[in-house]
Amino acid sequence: MIREERLGALRRRPEVSVLIVGGGINGVGLLRELALQGVDTLLVEKSDFCSGASSASTRIIHGGLRYLENGEFRLVKEALRERNRLLKNAPHYVRPLPTTIPIFSWADGLFSALGKFLGFRVRSSDRGALLFKIGLSLYDFLAGNHAVLPPHQF
Repeated sequence: MIREERLGALRRRPEVSVLIVGGGINGVGLLRELALQGVDTLLVEKSDFCSGASSASTRIIHGGLRYLENGEFRLVKEALRERNRLLKNAPHYVRPLPTTIPIFSWADGLFSALGKFLGFRVRSSDRGALLFKIGLSLYDFLAGNHAVLPPHQF
């Protein structure tokens, strides 16, 4: 349907239950949720969808791996649930990205990570293989039984 036809249809029936102004990530997400519930909804956007701040994002969907070091397990678990939902609901937009992390030692960073985890102010240091292995194993555990992606490979 071309733009003029859409505007004509709106002029003939201008009443909607919900009007959403702004087609950023929040507007589009709200539109989706309301449409799934059968609510008559109209979204208006002055430009292209997600052309503002959303388009400048990295577009990386992650499960919050970096928050493990701060002990924010609830946040990591929530991020993993969201990542799994996106992988299930929008596989045409989201796909796994294999990542390689160069590691140059076995045990570096264990004491600083433990101190940071316990709430002490410590300087960040390099992270060794053991620290990555512990973190990724915990990450896989927090992803739960409903994880869409396979466990990490080390």
